[in-house]
This record gives sequence, C-alpha cells and structure tokens, in this order.
Amino acid sequence: MTTMLVKDWEITSADGAKRRCTMQNIIEHDGKNYVLMTIENDESQYFIMEYIESGGKCAITEIDELDVPDCVREAFEKFMVENFPEAVLYKTLRDDKYKKVPYYYKDLDEGMAVVEKSMLGRYKPYYLINHNTKRAYQFIDDDFNLLTITKDDIDWESLKGLPENAISCAEGLSFLYPSFIHHYEKGVAQVSWQLVPDGRFYMDDDGYGREDCDEIEIYGFIDQCGRAAGKFRYQKNGWGATMKREAQTIVKERNSTPK
Repeated sequence: MTTMLVKDWEITSADGAKRRCTMQNIIEHDGKNYVLMTIENDESQYFIMEYIESGGKCAITEIDELDVPDCVREAFEKFMVENFPEAVLYKTLRDDKYKKVPYYYKDLDEGMAVVEKSMLGRYKPYYLINHNTKRAYQFIDDDFNLLTITKDDIDWESLKGLPENAISCAEGLSFLYPSFIHHYEKGVAQVSWQLVPDGRFYMDDDGYGREDCDEIEIYGFIDQCGRAAGKFRYQKNGWGATMKREAQTIVKERNSTPK
C-alpha cells in the first residue's frame, strides 16, 4: 500500500548535523514502513528511511541501503520521476560522466550551466542546469527537436520572406544546425537558432558537398528554466540590446508573480 504523506522533520545525522527534511511518501512492505525523504528546498537529495510507530509515538530511523527491497526502491524512484522530474535530472547530471566525452559541461554564469552532447560530430546544448534551484531541464532530444520552446514562442511575422527551408526548420522546432545558448545576464540567456546553415556546413573533409546557401539565424532569450522570454525573431542586424532588455523585464515580472 502506498500513501502520499508530506510532513516536515528535523533529522540528526551520525555526525551530529541537523537537516530539515520532508517526508514525501510512505510504503508498507512485509510489515515495515519505508519513507521517502527529501532535503528541505532541495528535492534532488532524496533517500529512504524506516518509519516506526510504538506506544503512540512515531520515529524515523536510518536504514542500510542494501536492506531496502528492490520493489520499494523502484516505487520511490518512479514517484520522484513523476513528481520532481527536474530534481531527479539534476541529481543524475551530478555524475562526472556528464563532464566527459560525449558530453561537455559549460558554465553559463549566474549559477547556470549547460551540458552539451556530441551529436553528428558537433556539440549541441542538451541539458540546461540551474544550480540555484537544483533543477535541470532537457533542452533538445536525440532528434534535435527543441523541448522547452514552442511554435507560439516564434514571431512568425518576422520570418515572412525567408526561404521555405528556413520556415520549415522553425516549424519543426529543429535545432539541427549550429545553434547556441550564450551566457546568462540578469536572468536571461541569448539563444542563436540557425535555420539555414552556411553552405560550408555540408562539406566533407575533402571540401566536397558545399551548397550554395547563406546562413540564416533567428534570435531569442530563455529564462533559467529554458522557457522563452519573449519571441524568437529574425532580425538582419542580430538580436540587439532592446530584445535583451525586453526579455529581462519579462523574466523579472514572471519571477515576481505568485505561484
């Protein structure tokens, strides 16, 4: 039997340190009650303890990880993925393997970072990490599709007159061509999204295959969750300072709105 149970506790570890924790879930299995705990304000740190009731009193005690049944561990992991997916991803990305090939870890300032992944011989912004909130977000999938940006985040009027292949790339939310998340400033990061690459993109190592096309990019900004801050648009002179100020204002208002 699984019961949702959210309750705050103060836990004293073996070294005497005290931590505020939240009991997120409880599972009864073979006569024992196992509880899923998270550190207060940081659900990326979660662990399993035992819940004991005796003489009208209750307590939670440490339990050896090896003594936790696989079915209980799997159920709690599923619970975390369903309820705190960004926190679970943040925990996963703390593994050192995400700082090695085929990944590349890049600091973006203001407590933000990106984990790029080598795809078709080029590094692409794959995961966005927010160290401030202990959350992480997948930015694109393995087919180069944007996951946090939607068609509603594009200023389609500004794309009028662009070649059909550029419009098609935007409609498909494809991040296939060289595109980048730049550094954060006052809560936003500029994103340069290439819709049509320079013809040299298609060349092989011997210089063959170059196509007759010019690079076309659109520009926009994202917040610290990877969401668009304003519309992505095509501008001949690049993104401009006005777009940045508009994005910073949007994010400031977004962050000040009660949740």
